Amino acid sequence: MPKGCGTCRDRKVSCDRTAPRCRRCIVSSRACQGYGIRLSWPKVKVHRRAILGSSSKQEIAAPMVSTAWVISASTWDIEMHHYMSDLGLKDRRRLVPPVMPRPISWSPIKLDTQGSDLLHYFEQVASYSLATYGYRAADVREILMRIALTDDTASTRAVMLSILAVASIHRFGPQAQAIQYKTSSIQALSASLRSDMGMAESVQHVAAGMLLCTFETQQAAETSGLWLCYLCGVKDIINANDLSEKSTPDSDVFALLGWVYYHDTLSTFSIRHWRRHATIGDAYIKEVGVELARSRTADCKETKIPGLMPLSHQILCLLKQPCHTLLEPSDPQHGTESHESYLRSLQWKLMRIPIPNIADEPFQVHSHTEAAENVDMELYRLASLVYLARIAGPLLQNKGGVHKFIERAFVLFSRLGIYRRPFPLLIFGLEARTDNRRIALLDLITETENTTPVRNLGVVKSMIQSIWVQDDLAREEIEYRDRLNVTISSSENLPTFA
Repeated sequence: MPKGCGTCRDRKVSCDRTAPRCRRCIVSSRACQGYGIRLSWPKVKVHRRAILGSSSKQEIAAPMVSTAWVISASTWDIEMHHYMSDLGLKDRRRLVPPVMPRPISWSPIKLDTQGSDLLHYFEQVASYSLATYGYRAADVREILMRIALTDDTASTRAVMLSILAVASIHRFGPQAQAIQYKTSSIQALSASLRSDMGMAESVQHVAAGMLLCTFETQQAAETSGLWLCYLCGVKDIINANDLSEKSTPDSDVFALLGWVYYHDTLSTFSIRHWRRHATIGDAYIKEVGVELARSRTADCKETKIPGLMPLSHQILCLLKQPCHTLLEPSDPQHGTESHESYLRSLQWKLMRIPIPNIADEPFQVHSHTEAAENVDMELYRLASLVYLARIAGPLLQNKGGVHKFIERAFVLFSRLGIYRRPFPLLIFGLEARTDNRRIALLDLITETENTTPVRNLGVVKSMIQSIWVQDDLAREEIEYRDRLNVTISSSENLPTFA
């Protein structure tokens, strides 16, 4: 036991050491601190027990920093963080890390803080929602950025404003800011018509027009249908200025034409099966004005893109042909020997397209991976084969082959985490006759909507669900052509499946 309680020791008086409290503390009405071990620290002026380090000299102190530097974390940094966190040994051979954006140190077009933020958002996020095929969205993004930062002409401003419009509607949905950027882009395009249009200006009009087409397809629900008019105007510029003849396979123009060709092909599918008598042209004139509308072709279906046929678009070319040329059963030429021969030729060409081998292991789909591109190509090929066989009906005797195509597609769907192509989803949605396949497709669409920066797939999902309901209610098999026509025509505006 210590010599005294803590209270007596602090008072420096003798303690009678009575337990549990000493009598001296009781008599003096003080709180007895007891006889336990107490920790103590040296007092400020007592240096006997203090261990002090030598103080730093004033002359070697670190200099004061006059400017504070702040390093911000961007969306790219967050994307890279998620990539590195999820990276495994199996993924390293297959996945490509996010591409580091090039800093935009100078722009001929002065942007405010909001505009600069949207431009950065487009580069990092919204550009991946561009519906491209055969060319990666990142490649098209780089081309658009180069065009938008070329100079400060009216047509270049139209490209920049269209980029900001797409970024705004992708980030915040339909609202006043996005509409204002789109309107300003249209005004810039109209202003550019007052001067001669050379090769550079034509390419800028194509870029701006395709961005406006993309803007219309980014609506949360149904599109306005104006996307077809912007696409029509773009194709008219291509034809009027012979861009397809002047471009080379390694040029930026060729990649833009591939973007156009993809939308053009799937627009023929929409037009063929959408049977509403609507005047999209009147809405287009109201949207862009008479002057700009007159500079575009009036009939989108008659506009062609001659000479554009990269190898990656063979499937699209073979899909486009039946959309244009397949005959109705009431046509006198339907069922003739020449017609059947034509159908067999299309089928043979589709089946002969070489698709790179697809590994048996499950995929983690990223838009810039080779495996995802191969799966995408195979699903389009299978969807085209099924569509051709169903539309042709008994003229193509290949029922066993069709079932194999469908089975193959659902195997691929089951190995995908996400999939954002509306056309294959619609075609194979028509073939989903079991609950397991229907649930698998709905889960795939929902996961895609929740995890990827793409436009809403709700329209396609609603169409697929409507088809399933009608199939379950029908007492007899509904003719395939009628199922497509009625379902697609149930959309008030012309839908896009690009």
